[in-house]
Amino acid sequence: MTPPAARTAAGLTAAATVLVGAPSAMAVPHNPGPGSPVRIERINGGNATVVAQPKGTVGLRAEFPVPTDGTTTAEVTIKRDGKRTHLRKVAFKVDGATASLKSGIKVEQVGTYRVIVRVSGKVVGDAVEFDAIPRTLSSASGTRTIKMAQTVLSRHKYVVGSRGHLDARTGRALVAVRKRLGLSRAPVWDRTLASRLASGQGDYPVRFKDHGRHVEADLSMQVLALIGEGGKVERIYPTSSGAPATPTVLGSYSVYRKDYGTNAKGMVHSSYFIRGYAIHGYKDVPTYNASHGCLRVPVPDALAIFNWVRMGTKVDVYR
Repeated sequence: MTPPAARTAAGLTAAATVLVGAPSAMAVPHNPGPGSPVRIERINGGNATVVAQPKGTVGLRAEFPVPTDGTTTAEVTIKRDGKRTHLRKVAFKVDGATASLKSGIKVEQVGTYRVIVRVSGKVVGDAVEFDAIPRTLSSASGTRTIKMAQTVLSRHKYVVGSRGHLDARTGRALVAVRKRLGLSRAPVWDRTLASRLASGQGDYPVRFKDHGRHVEADLSMQVLALIGEGGKVERIYPTSSGAPATPTVLGSYSVYRKDYGTNAKGMVHSSYFIRGYAIHGYKDVPTYNASHGCLRVPVPDALAIFNWVRMGTKVDVYR
């Protein structure tokens, strides 16, 4: 079901990359909870694994038994993206049988920071990690900066494009995450988005976890999510559902027909879930609901979605 051509948000009709696969698994920075021997603290009031403030300072805390060899300092090693940037001695305080230290870590560039504390040659607790993400992003941003932004988007399961390039697919990922967060629907990484991501926001809230492997379309967000076994999000894409005059049906359905290729109406790789309603690629996928009732997805993403969806896959549509 496809409507007449509609307006398209600026930047979303640019030539797409040829990548069609799912986002690769991304390791999540590690910061133990309260009571851990070593912990990162005071990061933008957020979740203490992401900081949207390069060239700032984050706090390091460590507690450990007082060493018996008379050592009065701890060795703090800081690595960024696997390369050591700092190695310094930090004096600790002693209170009875417990020693503790607090120190600031300068965040000079974007990247994943790993911090290790050693006392008398032995590692204290676990190594901790945090991400320093860009506060703003543009086509002029460096490869490292763009890669870091893409890494964060991928961790939240938004499908990005060529690594290190602010391409059309990455732009669509930005639109999808901004839809999810209720921000303006433009392919933009700005301070507001960075701050929200740094505070741990951006995940897709799965509504039907007991439906196994299924598709969810949240019409209020205008996003489509592929949900794997166990109710875990695998990928998130922008979508455009039915216009007010031709709304998309709400409810839970199952894919009963799949048509590979492009039909006479311009529908690309269609997966039908009830009557003539389908998930399909289309040349115009604006940031608002504009279809004749189908769930439109960008043509460059259509095949990957088509291949993921199986006959009988549940499709849950809600607002």
